[in-house]
Amino acid sequence: AATTPTLIATTAGQPFYGNTTSRWIQKITWSCCTDQNTDYSISAAVLNLEPITLVSGLIEIPISHGLLMPPTVKRLYYNDEKRGIENKPYYQWNFEIIRDSYGFQSYFLNAGTKAIIDGKLVDICSWYVYDPESGDVPTKNFGSFADMIEAKKDVDQYNKSVSEENEKQVWSGDFVQSPVPLTIDGEIDYRAINHPESTLSLYWDKYKFDYWNILFR
Repeated sequence: AATTPTLIATTAGQPFYGNTTSRWIQKITWSCCTDQNTDYSISAAVLNLEPITLVSGLIEIPISHGLLMPPTVKRLYYNDEKRGIENKPYYQWNFEIIRDSYGFQSYFLNAGTKAIIDGKLVDICSWYVYDPESGDVPTKNFGSFADMIEAKKDVDQYNKSVSEENEKQVWSGDFVQSPVPLTIDGEIDYRAINHPESTLSLYWDKYKFDYWNILFR
């Protein structure tokens, strides 16, 4: 059965915007005429669900490497006075295939500014807490807006308990501007944050797959 393309988005459900691709290495076009009113039309471009061989084996198209565009059709008429044929209808089908040896699959890093936290899709926030007593480099924390505000409340509460300014903790936080790696479940991937090379890749097919019904002679 044919598959339907889904929304290109992170595993949290946040769409990828501004990503376009347009590339092919070969275009195959041809026209065929038939006196039969067979319908070869399709509503949208489709990828081949099985290997295709054209031109007596000269052109081979592996699975998913060919994109069949919706063909056009013209109804024409044939006349042959010698044979007594007048206004005999026939149909001219025009086909086009775009063949790409790299296929038509795109991939994106599974990272975004939104994540699933406590079962809800929310904006990701990040914050630092610097403790002058420890002198350690502050660790960057990630979570929801509520998590960030709770962390700030903890800092404010602690600062009320100390009198010296140089002993007070320093808090800094905001909504993230750069995409944050996500797990397969759409949650924040803390491992990938520390090891970016392990960020999950998502593969997407822009076009649906189906068996081709084409007229080739």
